[in-house]
Amino acid sequence: EIPNHELELKNSLLQATKQHTEVAAIHIGFTNARHIQSHFGYRAWDQVIARYRERLGRCDKIEILTARPTSTDLVLIVKTKLLARHLEKLCHKLVEIGHSEFKLDDHNVHLHSYIGIATSLDTDNAIELLKQASAAMVSCKDSGHKFCYHSQVFSDSLRQINQLESYLLRAVRNDELMLYFQPKVSPTTHRWTGAEALLRWRHPVLGDISNETLIHMAEQNGLIFEVGNFVLRSAIEKTSQWAKQVDNFKMAINVSAVQLKNAQFADQVRELLNTYQLPARYLELEVTESCLIADEVVARNTLRILHQLGVTLSLDDFGTGYASFSYLKKFPFDCIKIDKSFVHQLDQSEEDKEIVRSIIHVAKKLKLKVILEGIENQSQEDFIISEGCEFGQGYFYGKPMPCDEFEAGLLNQNYAHPIETKVL
Repeated sequence: EIPNHELELKNSLLQATKQHTEVAAIHIGFTNARHIQSHFGYRAWDQVIARYRERLGRCDKIEILTARPTSTDLVLIVKTKLLARHLEKLCHKLVEIGHSEFKLDDHNVHLHSYIGIATSLDTDNAIELLKQASAAMVSCKDSGHKFCYHSQVFSDSLRQINQLESYLLRAVRNDELMLYFQPKVSPTTHRWTGAEALLRWRHPVLGDISNETLIHMAEQNGLIFEVGNFVLRSAIEKTSQWAKQVDNFKMAINVSAVQLKNAQFADQVRELLNTYQLPARYLELEVTESCLIADEVVARNTLRILHQLGVTLSLDDFGTGYASFSYLKKFPFDCIKIDKSFVHQLDQSEEDKEIVRSIIHVAKKLKLKVILEGIENQSQEDFIISEGCEFGQGYFYGKPMPCDEFEAGLLNQNYAHPIETKVL
């Protein structure tokens, strides 16, 4: 196994240099592997690892080059740009998958893991990179952390994140956050039927900080309720204005796992809708699978209440998880949003076309609306029109834009082609 790792890493490191990308080795040690092997046998353990790798599936922004198991561990080799930004998200996903159930005979087992990461930012030597990842995994066991970085560069990045979190606390208190809006469009008419509200923070020194980074930081330092309330209140207030001028306009807001676990979240949404006298049908809440995994019982109850209110519920990033279709049965979703990882290669990959076509077909049978995100060219639009997809979203139609710019475009619905937009 190890020589294969070394050869794959050498090739990956060489290609990364040419493509200006970065490579990481991720060593996952499963502490209960021997227990599972002794109770259920080595063949059962192989099945568990195979299912683990299947559930990992596609990861947005990160390419998994290989995933090779050893007797008790699993080593991933991954490649991406902006490695520091995306690796932590992958590691959280690895931990979540381990916490999920794996059925063996009549028993359900979970995987307890420690994860060590080493990156090409510190070394371009394949053997050294594997050793560093292994050492970081051992360090995790000793420290009790779920995952650890070997890299000094990553230690610096994490210190910067901690600094950002302290800045965020001040930003929330000083009302420095803002919303950008990306249009959702009918592909046959190019009319803007709604928008997705995306959080932005323009730091005076660090510049624009994205929605994904902001939400993650807010969840980590306990500010997600304040930040989430800002997004809900601001988006609902704007929607109450636009809905008076545009027929059937719908505002989509991303809901975090922390918000969905809060038993008072549905009441908060109801109160804001009443405050701004906005009918619930104008609001759409986008929920990812990771939100549902966090606490399925509370999530089901909260979504049931919201659905009864008349709020549209959308299952976001559909197809990237390992239980997407089962969630359509368990939860009262009205819409699915097919992940952009399936859309990027639509005009080149017959496999992706068949996957998207199948999802749309199932959605229609279940009377669910479908939106495809990540539409970037005419060929992709032609495909979704041919398959009868109702809504599209992506740079082909419009980038996320400040409130004034979005409002101007929304109220000017006389165009026949995608309009040019700018991002500040």
